Amino acid sequence: MGTGANIVSFSVVTVSTTANGLTIPDRANGLIIVTQGDKIRWRGDGTIPDSDTGVYTAVASKLTFDSWSAPRKNWRSVMNNLRFIRDTASTGDAKLIIHYFD
Repeated sequence: MGTGANIVSFSVVTVSTTANGLTIPDRANGLIIVTQGDKIRWRGDGTIPDSDTGVYTAVASKLTFDSWSAPRKNWRSVMNNLRFIRDTASTGDAKLIIHYFD
């Protein structure tokens, strides 16, 4: 496992009315997501959220899955199972700004 000090990738993902997941880089063991544009819902168990279930996340929220917050945890399984969808009350698509760390 890496140190978590090195950025291994960056991506911007659009979240709309169809749930989607992330493409996790091979070397990534953690990530930080900032939401922009509109509200979303997400799940980390691989279940597809719908527009009114899942974890509600407001605009400009930060989601962190990394070994600094929870030492000695392997976040790859959770990261691979993340699914996102636009919240029912949203009027437009959201964007996820993502930094992946080793």
